[in-house]
Amino acid sequence: GNLDRITMGFAMVVRVVIPTDPSALSSEEQNAVLAAATMDLSACLSEVRPEESEAFRDVKFYLDSLSSRIPSDKMQGLLAAVTPSCFQVDEANALTALVKGWGDLKVELEVIWDLFNCSADDFIVIRVLSLRPVGSTRAAVLYYWSYAKFRQRLELMRDAANRRIAPCSPVPGTAGTPEEA
Repeated sequence: GNLDRITMGFAMVVRVVIPTDPSALSSEEQNAVLAAATMDLSACLSEVRPEESEAFRDVKFYLDSLSSRIPSDKMQGLLAAVTPSCFQVDEANALTALVKGWGDLKVELEVIWDLFNCSADDFIVIRVLSLRPVGSTRAAVLYYWSYAKFRQRLELMRDAANRRIAPCSPVPGTAGTPEEA
């Protein structure tokens, strides 16, 4: 069978499976079909090249310079944490462009290295900027978020964008406002 996947945007993967006669497949091919059928979104996104992310390109120079100063196993752990967060930052920036009133915000990823700290997630800091603060010609930092806080905020941003794209409408056959449906 065909095990192609199409990744659209930041959060959707469509799997194309063309059924074949399972008895015609070798056991190795059957195992491959089963593994592909159970692959989750994060596994699919791990196949995306980090260089495709604007946020990754923004921190790449720093990561390259850091790679010569820290052990390779720690660097691999850091890259494993930074790569998906870069795509999430790209998504957050796309969402800010979509939702009215958020257009002057920019989300950036910062990497802070602490040799005494062992968790790679702790090295990721998210900075939220206002690109056009009132009375200024320079961008202004509004917030610094931990990566955990950013993931929570990203979920809220997704919800707000979904409401903007597909506002709630009454269920057919009910009366009243969308809130009453």
